[in-house]
Amino acid sequence: MEEELNISQRIFTGFSKLEYTFDVYEKYPPIYNELKGLIPKTETSFIDFNLNTCLGCEIICAAICHSINWDFLRKAVKQKTVNDITWLDPENLSKITPDEIQQLLKSYEKKDRIRALERSKLLVDIGKNLLVNQKSFKDLFFDPTGIRRYEEIQNSICQFNAFSKDPAKKKFRLLIQCVSDYDDLSNLSDYYEPTIDYHIIRLYLRRGVIIPVRHGTLDYILNNDIIRKESTIGAIRLVCAESMDDISYYTQIDVKNISRIEWWVARTICINGTPDCTLLGNDTKWLRNCFKKCPFYYICQARKEDNAFLTIDEPKYGGESY
Repeated sequence: MEEELNISQRIFTGFSKLEYTFDVYEKYPPIYNELKGLIPKTETSFIDFNLNTCLGCEIICAAICHSINWDFLRKAVKQKTVNDITWLDPENLSKITPDEIQQLLKSYEKKDRIRALERSKLLVDIGKNLLVNQKSFKDLFFDPTGIRRYEEIQNSICQFNAFSKDPAKKKFRLLIQCVSDYDDLSNLSDYYEPTIDYHIIRLYLRRGVIIPVRHGTLDYILNNDIIRKESTIGAIRLVCAESMDDISYYTQIDVKNISRIEWWVARTICINGTPDCTLLGNDTKWLRNCFKKCPFYYICQARKEDNAFLTIDEPKYGGESY
């Protein structure tokens, strides 16, 4: 454990976070403000269900969202809930089987990422925890007097294995981003913190928002044979999170919106494999009326100075926070 912490510290200090350059001062605010108005609405909403069911769907999606397309997962969870709302009952979740997860995700193209046993265990843990504590999904967020304190909500959610093993709290932060869109929980937007998944790590490395400052750190990033540990991925997430906070400060746009902007840019333009810098793909149609190239094309570090970063792929990851 001590060795892992040392590695984590070495990785954390091996990156410099966003520097306040002329490009950041002059170009970031107008780019982000324009993108803010272009972000598509969430493709799949649970708003048609009652609040307890909405929260159950959001918790389940956040809990098992690793290594799978977010839109696909939300559609699959919504359809299963439409077909049988009782599957969300804690007693049923506590007994959910890998076969049920396999059925839920059976149409996913990348079959190796379904990982039915792994995901079923995460949901079983949630169901058992709710049963033992005699709570509903809504009870995690509300008491008889109203919405719970943020710290109470965090403590309750992070008792679940799916949320407890991530030092950067990626899944919990994603959950808060999603549930704060509901009117009854809109106050949680005030507590929103950066959600850093590998889409955003890849984006920030390519754009030069975070920069390796040691040769060993550069090797760590570019070597796809390395299996990343929990503490090292957590360290990179922390550097990215601090940089996202800085972008929020420089642009005067709240972190929740900055996070969504980055997520859309990373997931549709600066994609895994070959990025769509000139917006030719179908996924980038949401901004083609306003941009002919990636909004960050002319200030992208990978484009200007080091094309090797355009080859950055998803890491081989050996941790449990996904």
